[in-house]
Amino acid sequence: MSKVEFSVKIYGNTIEIIPSEPVKDNSIYDITFTDVKARLKEKRLEKVCTEVYTKMSPSYCSLESVNSLIDSIDLEDERILYYIKEASRYTEYISGKNFDEANVPFNVHQFVKFRATHDAILKLFIEKASEAGRSGKMGELEFKMSDCIDSLKDLLDYLKGESDKWESKVLSGITT
Repeated sequence: MSKVEFSVKIYGNTIEIIPSEPVKDNSIYDITFTDVKARLKEKRLEKVCTEVYTKMSPSYCSLESVNSLIDSIDLEDERILYYIKEASRYTEYISGKNFDEANVPFNVHQFVKFRATHDAILKLFIEKASEAGRSGKMGELEFKMSDCIDSLKDLLDYLKGESDKWESKVLSGITT
């Protein structure tokens, strides 16, 4: 991770951070403030940390497109955006083309949507499989990790089928 030089402007209760170089796509900027004091009052912030995710590129479908398929499954947006970027890069690789993100062909959009969703759910499946069947007791408290991997397997099979269908349409150049 490299440090980025910046300048700061303060407008009332607003702090504007101005990087000295252009903000880069596919980046995560960690911003930390420590010991911020109010000018006229005794108020202070000890420490504030935040992350800013810049545009993932290429991105041939939206976060909302993927979430429309799996919005009831709690996955971090950052993870889904990563898989959208990777599926978009794979689309460029297999098709030998770069696409205009503002005007993505339908077959490309569909492939990226189903491929990114599949990959995100596959990662979740692997995590859940490693926890499946785990149970225990601590004093009076008992726990058992739910065994939901069968339902995830069915979802993965469906997503894989859709991904394969749209991948063949990307490869053949069919736009619909």
